[in-house]
This record gives sequence, structure tokens and C-alpha cells, in this order.
Amino acid sequence: MDILQQYLAIMQRNSLLASTITTTLLLLNTTLSKAQIIPDRTLPQNTIVRREGNITVISSGTQQGRNLFHSFMNFSVPTNSTALFNNSLDVQNIIARVTGNSASIINGIIQDNGKANLFFINPNGILFGQNANLNIGGSFLGSTADEINFVDGIFSAQHPNNGTLLSINIPIGLKFSGNNGDIQINGSGTLINNISTLGILNVKNKINNSISSGNGKNLAFIGGNINVVGATIKADDNLELASIALGEVKINPINSQWNFNYESVNNFKDITLSNNALIYSSSEIPSGYINIQARNINVTNSAILIQNLGNKPSGDITINTSGNLTLISDGSRDFSTLRTETAGNGNGGNIYISARNLNIKQGGGINSETYSSGNAGDIIINALNSTNLLGDTIPNQLYQSSISNNSFGSGNAGNILLNTTDLNAEGGAVIQSGALNAGASGNVTVDADSINLTGEYISSPIDFSSTAIGSTNFNYGNAGTVAINTKILTLEQGADINTSTLGSSNAGRIIINASDSINVNGFNSKSGDYSNISSSAIISPIIQKLFGSSATTSGNSGDITLNTNSLNLTQGGRINVINEGSGNAGEIAIKADSININNQGLISASTKSGAGGNIFINSKDVNITHEGAIITNAGNTGNSGNITINTNTLAVLANSSITAIPSPI
Repeated sequence: MDILQQYLAIMQRNSLLASTITTTLLLLNTTLSKAQIIPDRTLPQNTIVRREGNITVISSGTQQGRNLFHSFMNFSVPTNSTALFNNSLDVQNIIARVTGNSASIINGIIQDNGKANLFFINPNGILFGQNANLNIGGSFLGSTADEINFVDGIFSAQHPNNGTLLSINIPIGLKFSGNNGDIQINGSGTLINNISTLGILNVKNKINNSISSGNGKNLAFIGGNINVVGATIKADDNLELASIALGEVKINPINSQWNFNYESVNNFKDITLSNNALIYSSSEIPSGYINIQARNINVTNSAILIQNLGNKPSGDITINTSGNLTLISDGSRDFSTLRTETAGNGNGGNIYISARNLNIKQGGGINSETYSSGNAGDIIINALNSTNLLGDTIPNQLYQSSISNNSFGSGNAGNILLNTTDLNAEGGAVIQSGALNAGASGNVTVDADSINLTGEYISSPIDFSSTAIGSTNFNYGNAGTVAINTKILTLEQGADINTSTLGSSNAGRIIINASDSINVNGFNSKSGDYSNISSSAIISPIIQKLFGSSATTSGNSGDITLNTNSLNLTQGGRINVINEGSGNAGEIAIKADSININNQGLISASTKSGAGGNIFINSKDVNITHEGAIITNAGNTGNSGNITINTNTLAVLANSSITAIPSPI
């Protein structure tokens, strides 16, 4: 078994191990190979190869209409060399296959003439080194499929002598038998973590090298396991990554676009991004979409990013996995993100995620941002089994684990919609929409069977940030609504659900429907913050100075509406509306079969100078014990709100209270 065969065997057994093998090992086989590019003799008019210095010129082949077919026994491009497809300018599609038993190792340049698209298949595997480059006038598809399908035939790498007529039609599919090789793309890493607090990610000037398509063209890699190790894959138009085990990928060309359909795929394999890998689309014209399809997708210290720098709408990021989507950072220097941004007048792209389990760890994030008049895109997540956000888990962690949608300009932040069975967030992880300028925050909606929020992010350079679901505005635009639909909601160790304003805008509403129970318990022993559900207009000199907010707050707090079977506030857990500025406090409306407030649990509405918030409670049983309280409070010139309780049984015991405190003035 030669070195390449050993490598391929390892790749097929263990894709994670394969992703750590260095470019040096990958290129070693090239040095040992007898030749890099060898044509076979399977076409009516065979491919001709000749060397001109460091350039391998590929000519002849069989042309059918505007399709040009090439067939090779081996195809590899070593460092400092070029493989030139010397096609005539009337060729629209170059369709090339490798029929031998060796993977293709590309560490030089692949080039063609004119604006031809290149379809390249090698079932044994394709390996791109750090020096690989595509100088293709059209779009590029690299695949480890067995065959390319047409309406009237196939172009097979596994069975090249089957006598099928070569087609004049556009390719419509890729066939995978289940034993296909992997695609690995290696690079030197693109560091994008060095950003200002309120700045668009600085990517363009940090890309060391990239695998990229022609301007306005498609770029697609469809194979077995796909491992992107420190490489940048860049397209100004559409970018597709798909990991296929068995079945057929359909191609539906519409105008100059390739649309891929996976309904006929039986099984998928895995995609791994690591070592500051970057999947990137950016343009001052409408940027294209990024589609990624696999069984499991693992993103470690890497980014999937669309930046819109123009005046027209951006493309979307779509992630589909039959297994897990995992984003994990090392927490201090690098971070992992799945992100859309807009810095022009055009709207940002949406993010669509479908997975069995979504895992975000150690500062990983799913983020949509606007820095301009364009609106940020929406984030829509369907995680069939679970969503897990694990926040502050290592010392001196720099980034919070997050699902966030933010506006730093006059455009509005987008909405967040999360649909899952179990949501678990801890260590300061957040699901939030925020706006720091004239734009408005988006709405945040979570639908789940159970929701558990725990703990705080203790590495924050500003303060102790809670594990939270929320919507906040720091200046002029209103904060969005937070809506939660679940069976069981539990907040512990300082976690909170909130809407807030620090400027002249209003805080949003909170609406929670929990068919079983709402449990708000305890506090964080390090920060002293209590678990709570709150809507507030607050004054924070540190945060207002950091984000350029007004020193005063004039917006209104939002209303809180809770519907549940059982509401339990214990160990200081609280529900409150607060206004520290000149605006009004919101109202609290609770409908529950039973309400238990004990061990300093609290329901409160307070205001400094505006109208106080009212508290409405409808419940069969209300039990307030051990210093529990229901309070409305007015400070300075404010008015205290009313407390209305409709109940069959009301028990107020052990230093507990129901109090409306009027203004002292």
C-alpha cells in the first residue's frame, strides 16, 4: 500500500483524524508520484497533455455542443505549477473525471480559458493544499462523486467504458455509491477576531490565500467527508458545501445559478471546519448565498460569514444537518461564528438552521448584524431534539456563547425564532436582540418543551452578564417583544428573561405561556444577581458611556404577561417592571392555577417619576411565605401602581407582604 492509499484509508475510517493531517503529508505523495497529470484513453477523442515549463497544457478531449469532456488516469497539480485547460472560447462547460485509483492533490493553479465552468470529479478524493488556486472564468464544482448525470446519459469515473453517449446537455446530478473519497482543503488560517467593539468583522485584508470562484460565479464542493483546515473558501455568488454518503444530488441550473437538491440522498457524512477556516461570501453587488448540507457539522475556531457591502439585499446562510451542528471556540483568542453582516444600504441575509441538536460552546455564536441603514437578517432555527448554549466554561473567556441579532446603525435588528424540544443555556450564554443606535431591536421567540437558563458569565470585562433571553435598545429605536411558549420554564443562579431600554425608546413586552410551570429560583453567589423576569428602563453610566447612550432614560418599560399552571418564585427569584428614568413602568399580568412566592421571592413594579405599573393576578391559590412580597413602588414624583388579586385562597405568612408604596413627595 503506497502513501496515498494509506492516507485515504485513514480518511475513510476517521474524518476527524484526517482533518489534522498537515499539508506536508498531503503533498508528499505528489513528490513520489511518477507523473501528476496522465490522460486515459476512454474518450472518442482523447485528452492530450503536454508540459511547457511549469505549465501542463490540457487540450483536445471530446466536445459535444458546448460541453468539453476530459478523462484522466491521474490528476494532481504540484506546488508552483499550473494545469491549463486550453479550451476554445465557445465551450461553456468543461467536464473532467479521474478514472484511476489515486486522489487528486492540488497545490498549484487550475486554469481555463474564457468563462467556461469546470466540473471535476474524482471518487478517490480531492486534496487542496495551501497554495492551491482556481483561476476559472466560470463556476467550479469539485466532487468525489462516481458519476455526473445528464438527461440522456452519464459520465462515469468508476465505469468509463460503458459506451454511454456523451451529452450536449447541462449536468443535472451527481451519483454517490457510498464508497466515495473525502475532500480536504488546507490553508494557513484567516484571523478575524481582531475587531473593534462596534465594528464590522475585518476580513478582506486578512485573507492570506483562498479557494475562490470567478466574479459572480458559483463555487461548490460536494464529496464524502469535507475537512476545511485553516482554508478560506470564498465566492462572490453562491457557495455550496455538501457531504454525501449515498444517493444522488440533483442539479437544477437556473440562468447562471446552480441549485442543488438533496431529496434523493439516502445518507450524509460530516463537515469539519477548524484552525481559523473561513467560508465567505462578500460583494458590493448582491452577495450570494452559502448552503451547507451534512450529517454533522463541526465549526471550531472558524467562521461562516456573508458580508453585504452594497445597496441590494444579501444572500442567506442555510445549514441543514441530519445530526449535530456544533460551534466551539477556544474562548480567548479565536472564536467561531455563523454570521451575516451588512455595512451598506442593502439588507443583510437571513440565517436558516435545521439540525437534530444545536451545540454552541465557549464563545461560539450565531449572529446577524447591521452597521448601516440596511436591516439585519432574521435568524430562524429548528433544532429537533435540543439546543445547548454553554457559556463561560474556561478561564478568561473573551466571548459569550450567543444567538444574537444586533443593530449598530439606523437599520433594524432582525428577529430570532428558535424552535426546539429542550433548550439549555448556562454560563452567561444569551439569546438576544439589541440595537445601539437609531435602529430598533428585533423580536425574540422561543418555542420549546422545556427551557432551562442557569448562571452568569463571570469573565465579562464590563460586569457580570446573566444567562438570558432578551431584547434591548440603547438609544432611539424600540426594543422588541420576547415571546416564549413552553411546558416548563426554569431560571436559576441569576439567569433572566428581559426587555430593556437605556435611551428614549420603549422596552418591549414579555409574553410567556408555560403550560406546566414557571420556576424562577435563586441568585448567583459571585455577582449577587437574582434570577428574574423583567422589563426595565434603566440608567447605567458605564454601559451608556460605552455605547454612547444618553445619560438619562425617557422610554417606557414594557408589560409582562405570564400564563401558566404553576408559578414558583423562591430564594429571591423575582418578576419585575422597573423605570429609573422619566417614563412609565409597565404592567404585570399573571394568570395561573397556583402561585407560590417564598424565601424572598418578589413580584414588583416600580418607577422613579412616571406612572407606576399595575399588577394583576388571577389564580386559584396564592401563597406568599418567608419574606416573599408583592410590591408597587413610586419614587420622587411617580405614582404607585395598583395591585389586584383575584383568588380563592390567599395566604401571606412569615414576614411576607403585599404593599403599594406611594411617592414620598
